[in-house]
Parts: sequence; C-alpha cells; structure tokens
Amino acid sequence: MPLKQAFGKGGIIVAGRKLSKEILTRLKKKLLQRKTYLMQELNSRISEASSSSDAQLTDLMDIASDSFDDELAMSLASVEREEIVEIDEALVEMKAGKYGLCNVCGRAIGMKRLEMVPFSILCIVCKTKQETEGNHGGEE
Repeated sequence: MPLKQAFGKGGIIVAGRKLSKEILTRLKKKLLQRKTYLMQELNSRISEASSSSDAQLTDLMDIASDSFDDELAMSLASVEREEIVEIDEALVEMKAGKYGLCNVCGRAIGMKRLEMVPFSILCIVCKTKQETEGNHGGEE
C-alpha cells in the first residue's frame, strides 16, 4: 500500500509535528536500506561460519579460536536478525498508519528518535523505563 493511501495526503501527527509523505518516504527508505545491509551481513556471517566449520583444524588453539569466532558471529547474527524483525514491524506500522506511536503508552515517539532509530517502537520515556527495569527485549 503506498504511503499516500496509508496516511492520507497530509501525513500523520507525531510528537506534535505532522509527518509528511516526504518524511515518511525518507524514513521508509532508511529502514529498507538498513534491512538490506543487515541481510547482507547476516548472509556473510552464515557463509563464513559454514566455511570455517569445513576447515580441518589440528591445533587446540586453532580449534578454540575458531569456536570463539563462530560463537561471536552467531551472536552478532542473532542481533542482526532481531533488528530485521524490528524493521519489518516498523514497516507494517507504517502501512497501518501507526508508525511513530509508542507500543506501550500510545504517545508519539519524538522525531529525533525516529531519525536516529527509525524502527523505534517505544517513546524515550517507556524505553528508559524498560532499561531501568532491566527488560531489554523488543528494541535496539
């Protein structure tokens, strides 16, 4: 669904400001570019991990080092996968006309935050509260 249909001609209001079609298009482009980059990184990590498991290692230090590298690559891949899911959720919210609204309190997420982290699903107040309470799942 085109942004014009999802948001109407005037855009939507976020943090007291109207998100124009141009701003939404720019944020959508940013999300898609980041997703493409993450997909390439993820594919590269998976490829590297599978090729390193094919190597025959004889030295115990090589085996330990290779194992550590594989664990690190898989950990990074997991973070990248989570961010891809968050980007996909933000794109769905754009289509639904809910983009830029906090999933917890329903308040608008600030423009500066959306510019820096366009897949944000929490306003800064709720994100701070989440981090203070030690619940880090769901964003960044």
